[in-house]
Amino acid sequence: MKKLLFCSLLLLRVLISFAEDGLISYSFKSSVDHKSATLKLRNVSGERVTYSIKDMKGTRFLHKMIVDVKSANEVVNFSYLPQGDYLFIMELSDRRVIKTFSINEERKAIMTSHKMLLKHGDPFYLRLKEKKLEFVMSNKFEEEYGLEILDENGLLVYSTSFIESEIKKRFNLEKLKSGVYTLKLEGDHFNFEDTLEL
Repeated sequence: MKKLLFCSLLLLRVLISFAEDGLISYSFKSSVDHKSATLKLRNVSGERVTYSIKDMKGTRFLHKMIVDVKSANEVVNFSYLPQGDYLFIMELSDRRVIKTFSINEERKAIMTSHKMLLKHGDPFYLRLKEKKLEFVMSNKFEEEYGLEILDENGLLVYSTSFIESEIKKRFNLEKLKSGVYTLKLEGDHFNFEDTLEL
């Protein structure tokens, strides 16, 4: 009986690991001098990811496609862009990420908002603007999701969890110092990690 239970738990762990490993994950972090950003992608095997930079008139300054690789580390250079407002748009198989940013006189990129939308299935919406974080998602399995925000040193500055069947939350992050933070959302069916610049 103990052997059967152990085998069942082991099989369950393998299935969970496979599900987690199958997700495309990414992180986006601005450099210290704000003239570039590092985009890290994992689990792109058999998938396609594109990203581009456009100004508000729709003129495209950058377009790149990453196809069927296990992982990729990309440096997105902002220093060649003229002063103005821009969109960074990344298309994954299941979601679209849109970041708005401005290039100032010193050719530094200042991130002004972040939005992520799932393309299929249950609604998921994340938006950051002026240190206000809006978060909407469906939780039809009514499973627990944990949300964490960490500072640049990896220290936890905010933590909460959700169990409601439909989650609509707003967070005021004005008390946090300006800087780059990591947001992590973890559940059994969906994991997400990204950087937020305040």
